[in-house]
Amino acid sequence: TNINSFEELIEGFSYLVERFPDKDIIVQKQIKGDYVEVIIGVKEDYSFDKIVLIGVGGILTELLKDYVILVPPFTKDEMISALSRLKLSKLFFGYRGKKVNFDLLYDISKKLIKLYEDEGLREIEINPLLIDENNAFAVDIRFIY
Repeated sequence: TNINSFEELIEGFSYLVERFPDKDIIVQKQIKGDYVEVIIGVKEDYSFDKIVLIGVGGILTELLKDYVILVPPFTKDEMISALSRLKLSKLFFGYRGKKVNFDLLYDISKKLIKLYEDEGLREIEINPLLIDENNAFAVDIRFIY
């Protein structure tokens, strides 16, 4: 993170290659901006077949455990209503001028469900998903087969 020059990129990449010689290294553009950090995932569930988790993401995920569980299929309005019950729901609804594009978030949830089903996954999670009124960027994605 916070790579500001080509030289820093090469140095950071070299460090990772030395530290993890048998692993693939993926480099992506650093996303800058004022985004809401969201966790979103789909997981197998023995009672409901699958569930979708959406909540406060990033480094606060495990500390706050502020998320909702939805059982597909659900509507965008049901998703928004569930998110309004989060302890930190204001993060999703305009706190300090930040707003989440709920159409985009709902679309991402539907696409994650489809990917989960098509690939036969046990779990897929994006954390954080950086999202604002216009864009969303998946920073870290985890797949469990």
